[in-house]
Amino acid sequence: MGECPLILTDGAFIVIKRTLINALVAAVFGAGITMSAISYAEPLDYNMPAIKESNTIFPADMKTWLENSTLYSWNPVNVRLGYHPDRPDPNDANPDDGLDPGVIYIFPNGATANAWWDPTVEDNPPTGIPDTALAYLHWVLDNRSGQFPGIMAIADDFDFKTNNCIMSSGQEIPIDANADGIYNDNVFIPKTCGNPQGTSKRIKLVVLQADQPIDIVFNMTRKVLDFSNFTVTDFNDDWFRLYRYIMKFGNGTATDAVQADGTAVPRAGDRIVRVSLELGAYNVALGTGFQAAPADLTFEFQECIENKYFDKTSTPKGEPSNDCPEGSSEIWLDYEYATFSPAMYSLTTDKRTEPVGGYWDKYPAGVNPPQSEAATKIDSGVGPYLNTNYPYDPNGSGQIGQTTTNYFDIDSAQAVGAQVPDNMFGYMMHYGVFANGDPGNVAMGIYCDDDGEPSTEGRLYAWWDGSNFRWGPDPTMDATSPCSAAGKTPFGILTDAELAAIAARPMSEDPVLAPPRYEFGYMDDLAGLNMDTFIRFDKDYDVDANPQFAVRFVATSASAAGLDPAAPGVPDGPWVASPIPQSEEDFFDDVAVPGSSSDSGGFCSYHRNGRFDPLLPGLSLAALAYLGWRLKKKTAK
Repeated sequence: MGECPLILTDGAFIVIKRTLINALVAAVFGAGITMSAISYAEPLDYNMPAIKESNTIFPADMKTWLENSTLYSWNPVNVRLGYHPDRPDPNDANPDDGLDPGVIYIFPNGATANAWWDPTVEDNPPTGIPDTALAYLHWVLDNRSGQFPGIMAIADDFDFKTNNCIMSSGQEIPIDANADGIYNDNVFIPKTCGNPQGTSKRIKLVVLQADQPIDIVFNMTRKVLDFSNFTVTDFNDDWFRLYRYIMKFGNGTATDAVQADGTAVPRAGDRIVRVSLELGAYNVALGTGFQAAPADLTFEFQECIENKYFDKTSTPKGEPSNDCPEGSSEIWLDYEYATFSPAMYSLTTDKRTEPVGGYWDKYPAGVNPPQSEAATKIDSGVGPYLNTNYPYDPNGSGQIGQTTTNYFDIDSAQAVGAQVPDNMFGYMMHYGVFANGDPGNVAMGIYCDDDGEPSTEGRLYAWWDGSNFRWGPDPTMDATSPCSAAGKTPFGILTDAELAAIAARPMSEDPVLAPPRYEFGYMDDLAGLNMDTFIRFDKDYDVDANPQFAVRFVATSASAAGLDPAAPGVPDGPWVASPIPQSEEDFFDDVAVPGSSSDSGGFCSYHRNGRFDPLLPGLSLAALAYLGWRLKKKTAK
């Protein structure tokens, strides 16, 4: 069958089957013949808008990135490489000062970014956290798959549900050598959208300033849309490219910063009440930044899309789930808009945690579903709480926005009758720089490592409520795991004997002591949300008129939402005023082992009645530094 090329204005070309061209001519000049009446077996080839792909090429440094700003998925107009104590990059050491650049700071615009650091003039960025930065993004990940600068887009990954995604950058991921999660450095597969869950695909964003628009700018191009499983008749005129936007953000608003002259800018941190995403054009040339979204750029709100649009049929992650008609795939789920880590909150049927489910609840939690869903903006809102998808009183706690009750008010939801202090968590918690001893108002827990290997991820085992260590609401783990707490009372207080048994098995390099092992760690997952949205480019999106677009993120603080500092969910949890009354080292050294001569019924500096000795030491900086290391292992995932 003959072919002819079609040359486009930007020099790209596509190949159209001669019979298709003949059919189009007939449709134009014939008597009422339309596209929908044409049926041919050839696959559709159409030069469609797409985000510039950069999954095989990455900038070597900040200067190279700026000089080639349109070559990669992420446009660096308003961002700069910088230092952060919690996020060193071991692959990018700076021999001049011994520090490691490890994050990308996001500024309001290019002028502000350049005022902080101009890579064409100075070789290295300032060492402090800039007070003008709105957020930062890090690329160092648990599985070592991350690569500077931290974001890439991929199109036509036919092993992925939507075929296209925006994800964390990297070229390959290691494959676990065994069930314990110890990586085999000799076995890798390409990093792509279709990698299994839990392989560090999420973009890692940390908000430094609430109530400010944070813009991530992307470069556009054209790419042939080639689906092998449908014909012209199947497609009609509904041509689009759909990207899953895979992000995780943390509330780092308690992070102290510095001005350009070195003046310290302390920050107390903000509770996050509301989160929104917005799509818009971005005028890099004029420096005017974010503008109204161009035509044919929208969010996708269809819950079910026919499988003919994709090359892979999806399956839901677990109940609850929309029941899509046969031949359709599940796409937009509003109750998965912004969710806490599945390790903390998830169903026992969630494939990421099956059969254990979440630690805090066997039901998801988050800031969802959105109170408004417009074509170019998704907003969780600050109206009265409206959630009806959860098995708890949707209005019983009086919160605004969409922070689900099983996170906001544990005492009135899954912990009814357990006598936990206050409503526990409230609106989304915050943290600062863990390496500097600033956990914000994040609570602390004891993590259990069932293989005894310090390099692998432990599971939350018990937690500190400001007076006592407690179990979770359903502490039962996999019965085969040494970390199982089967049979313990939900939200029950740990006994002296239970604490002593934990203290007798500290995490260490000791090869003699059999697992399990235990260590302290901040429950940072309670201050971070996974966000899942879908960005749609219809066929008529004008790449020439809009070569860049932006995803705008805004996190609204409790104060900006008009909440009183004393309102439920706003004050700090009791663990802030009453932290664990020992350093980690002292805990594991001094807790009495039952039956020993030192067993006096409790800690040497911790009392079972929940009261603090006036002479109790606080957490040492050394212990906090260790906990900061622990956090970096946990939040990089």
